Amino acid sequence: MVTASNSINALQLPHTAVLKQETKALVLQVPDKALVVKIDSAVPDWISPSIQIVVSIIAATVSVGTILWQMRKQRELTLEQQKKETKAQLRLEAYREFQRLYAEFNASQKPAVEVRLILAALQIQLHGIANNIPVAPMQYREPAFRNMLDRLSNNAIELVFFLERHAPLLPGFDVFKLAFGAALDEIRQNYIKFQAVLFRWLPIDNPNYSPQGSVPQFLYCPTITSDAISEFQENMGPILKSLGRLECWASDLSIELQNHLLGDYADQRVEHRVPIDPDYLVVTVDSAHREKLMRYFNEETDYGQKARAAEAWARDEQLRRMEGPGE
Repeated sequence: MVTASNSINALQLPHTAVLKQETKALVLQVPDKALVVKIDSAVPDWISPSIQIVVSIIAATVSVGTILWQMRKQRELTLEQQKKETKAQLRLEAYREFQRLYAEFNASQKPAVEVRLILAALQIQLHGIANNIPVAPMQYREPAFRNMLDRLSNNAIELVFFLERHAPLLPGFDVFKLAFGAALDEIRQNYIKFQAVLFRWLPIDNPNYSPQGSVPQFLYCPTITSDAISEFQENMGPILKSLGRLECWASDLSIELQNHLLGDYADQRVEHRVPIDPDYLVVTVDSAHREKLMRYFNEETDYGQKARAAEAWARDEQLRRMEGPGE
């Protein structure tokens, strides 16, 4: 007789595999430091040890790859942020430097005012002579005026040097170098004619003059006539125009630098100048106008034509030297 207990013993119960929970730790050396990667694996005891090792290496590789990617990404973000901060600092420093140079330039903008004061003094002299009213000799002199022009030109050249020093931060601003060069060349040419008028109608002091001696105060002191006023007014126009163009283009430079260097911090852009006279054209780095301006300064101004002629001569001279004297 088969009992219940024997029946139970006779049954073949399925064998349950016991999973072994293991924690493995791999130490991996990366450029910055050693990383300890822990791998928890629950594998059946029937999996061979070699397969367990392969699975552990794959898991460790994936973990390390993720960590290295995160580190590389963090490094890239850090470098990008450092670049932005450095660029912002360079821009602010460049703008502070420009503000100082521009203030010096504006402080030297006295020649145009001086021209008008000289005209007024000539008119007072003529009025006194015509009405027999004693008037004091004019205080204006050609050397003093020339020194004003020299100071203005030097300050303008400092602005050009500024553009050259900060060229990597100022793409397209080379158009202002051409504008300043053209304006300064115009001033020089117009002053050659205007200087002759100043020598003719302004007094020339005697360096040996002494109030206690008999030496005259002036080496030359002309009597002002209506012809002097007419000649002065005729020749003052070109020099005033060239001075005005330089002043306008320096103002355009200030506007462009504010928009370019401070654009990330400003609440709005500074509007460009709107000229009444087309001769006082607006200089800008805007791509829609820059190429036209470059052609104008290079091809339609004396400065640009002379610069291109000088470049052509230099190229020809270099070729001649390369060919040698025997050819």
